[in-house]
Amino acid sequence: MFLLLAVAGFVMLIAIIWCVRMMRKGHTTLALNKERWHEHFREEESRLSKEQKEITVSEQLTLVHAAINDLLRLDNRTDATCELSPKGIRLLAGTEEFTISLESREQRLASMKKVLHSPARWTLTTPHGSLIYTRIDDMMKALVLALRGDTDELKAEKAFLESSVRNASQKNGNKHIIASSRSSSPR
Repeated sequence: MFLLLAVAGFVMLIAIIWCVRMMRKGHTTLALNKERWHEHFREEESRLSKEQKEITVSEQLTLVHAAINDLLRLDNRTDATCELSPKGIRLLAGTEEFTISLESREQRLASMKKVLHSPARWTLTTPHGSLIYTRIDDMMKALVLALRGDTDELKAEKAFLESSVRNASQKNGNKHIIASSRSSSPR
């Protein structure tokens, strides 16, 4: 008898929890829940991009410098040193030297306490040449490839970027178009 009451009480508790959940969120399908999460991700990405536009170039370089130091620490690269300068970041890994620079025009609005930026261009210079990226994640991926010595994939990436710039220049008549990496995911 006691066991029967305990089971009935447990079933009632589960039913109450399920009803409370239904009242708070409503009865939704998986597709609707998925769409809500995608909307949440889009909002967060737009918020992050707005915050990134308010960061000065020197602050962005400082953040990338910290990220590279973490990357080197996680990869157990004790032979590599990373130095931050006003012009960019200099990375010495063994006998190879890498430089990272950020080109972006800034304009400070004192009345609104904001900084306006032109689109950022990250330049990664390796012993095998230099590449220009519009997205920091693509530049970091190329840096990882270069640090690991994967020159074949890095050369393929450089050839793809150059052909993309050439095609875009011919199509638009603009010689100053910078291509993003082919491996970047659509936003």
